[in-house]
Amino acid sequence: MDHLSTHSRPLGIFTTEIPWTSHIPTGAKETLVVYCSDKRGTIAIPELVSKLGIAHFFAIAIPGPTLAFMHVERKGYMRIYSYVVRECAKFLIHKAHIEEVVLIHHDDCRWKQEHGMDTHEHNDIQLADTWFKRFLPQIGRRYFLMHPDEQGMVAFKELPSTP
Repeated sequence: MDHLSTHSRPLGIFTTEIPWTSHIPTGAKETLVVYCSDKRGTIAIPELVSKLGIAHFFAIAIPGPTLAFMHVERKGYMRIYSYVVRECAKFLIHKAHIEEVVLIHHDDCRWKQEHGMDTHEHNDIQLADTWFKRFLPQIGRRYFLMHPDEQGMVAFKELPSTP
């Protein structure tokens, strides 16, 4: 137990100012943001989302999120991984009345590297776009590439989705 005390402290009960209700009306369209669980993203993505004018959003943060939506035949556990992520996204989209998906991936993806893929190849966004168009054509789609800028800061480049 000692090792936990340096990283976190017990809270007991912590109460927020958020009401416990199944639907919190925001007045804005409902958005699902899917991004890599890489720490650089988990820190920087809320700033991007805010800049896009999205105050509240549903999130799926997992390693290699674009790979889950690529419409290619998968084998072994990658097939299960893709299935689970896709089903989670479809569930959220239908049950939460999601109108837009924001999908973010990044350079130097270790998940892609682990699976023998080029970490600087970005056709996975186009392949993910194909999946969304085929299975969820009513959803708005925005795609971003997270990468370092010239000063080494986290930057986001919007990528086109196909009509």
